[in-house]
Amino acid sequence: MPSRLCCCVMTVSLMISAGAAAAWAKPVQAPAARTAAAAAETSLAVTALKAFLANSEHRSKPMAELLPKLGESWATAPLTSAEAWAAARALLAHEQTVQAGMLKAQWDAREIAAAGTKMKFTVKRFGTAAAAALANSEKPGRWPLYISMHGGGSTTARTNDQQYQNQINLYQPADGLYIAPRAPTDTWNMWHQAHVDALLTAMILAAVTLDNVDADRVYLMGYSAGGDGVYQLAPRMADHFAAAAMMAGHPNDASPLGLRNLPFAIQVGANDSAFDRANIARKFGETIAKLHEADPEGYISLTKIHEGKGHWMERQDALALPWMAEHTRSLWAPGVVWKQSSVTHNEFYWLALPPNVKPVAGSLVMAEREDDTVTISAPEPAGSIPSLTIYLRDPMPNLNEPVTVKLHGSDKPLFRGTVSRTIAAAASAVARRADYATFMDVPVAAVTVTLPEAKAGAPKPDAPAAKP
Repeated sequence: MPSRLCCCVMTVSLMISAGAAAAWAKPVQAPAARTAAAAAETSLAVTALKAFLANSEHRSKPMAELLPKLGESWATAPLTSAEAWAAARALLAHEQTVQAGMLKAQWDAREIAAAGTKMKFTVKRFGTAAAAALANSEKPGRWPLYISMHGGGSTTARTNDQQYQNQINLYQPADGLYIAPRAPTDTWNMWHQAHVDALLTAMILAAVTLDNVDADRVYLMGYSAGGDGVYQLAPRMADHFAAAAMMAGHPNDASPLGLRNLPFAIQVGANDSAFDRANIARKFGETIAKLHEADPEGYISLTKIHEGKGHWMERQDALALPWMAEHTRSLWAPGVVWKQSSVTHNEFYWLALPPNVKPVAGSLVMAEREDDTVTISAPEPAGSIPSLTIYLRDPMPNLNEPVTVKLHGSDKPLFRGTVSRTIAAAASAVARRADYATFMDVPVAAVTVTLPEAKAGAPKPDAPAAKP
């Protein structure tokens, strides 16, 4: 299938086949695979890793501190797929256990600390999560997490405290944990300042490691100023959530391009005229709909303008909760659109910036993975992303075969060759983040390519225009 990646900020087209997406389903182990998995658990490299992690000097340390000590040959030795999964299982279990110990006091105190600030929160339980708590035992399955951000903004701390208390009881999901955090500041942009990203990341990891939350079913929602936050946070943190719902907010300078793999709900009262919220919400929804027309596998959305309602929608917006619950996170989606906001990130889904590359606000790069080939768009603005790292894992591409990375519109590969699965690659992955729902989601290989600047007048594929 020819690539249809377009690097123009005003145009997005990523046509990914349904078959490619289906190929990423978790594999069911046949007897032969189970035999290979059992052998992998006792391979020399995996045995050495387990001994390393069990060392009394290492067992309580996060992987970020242990990476410099992974200098042994077993850390860089090529692995089979079964060995890589065995290593990923051990590494993820270690990191989540360590992180749970580091976060437990904060979770129990209902106050998360990150990025030099703190954020209080309240937890309520519904459905099986509530039943498990009452029985003082965990259910075999994991449950979803709903993060619900309150309104208020640039006002008194007392007013924002009242809004926080209102948010605690505003919604009732059918099942799962419902968390209402209290914004760390009392400012108009209290939910989309840079520290919020780090706080939410820590909160999610605490819930995953300490309270049986399914990392692939984390939902973000917010009302009024909280809705402002959803507009901003969802595109730049899309790889942390399964879906997001914006209620009665304003996007400010947010772009929807990063929502390619994150279902997004927009709700506002038709009479909510302050800051032109209703009209802007309608236009934002129309933009996402156009993106979906260009890319039918992405940009799933729901836009609901509630007639006769003002800023308060009288709880009609609660319909977003069952809508979000239909979706799960697509961490390894075949197509990625990475649009940096004013708050930048170093990685997004299976793409990352190498350590020597500084993220540029407003930059855009797109990637499409099909079979053994990854196609990258020329970054915009030109030169904003000089090199890019691509994370890999089995079964697609098949890491037993050569992998090709190419620039859209060019037949000359940026890279072609085999990429080894290694313990070092998997360890680096869990050091960066530990919110994987399963060890099979952990990257076990990576390749970094240099991206040439786009040439003036270079041909671009046809696609309907959609303003970000």
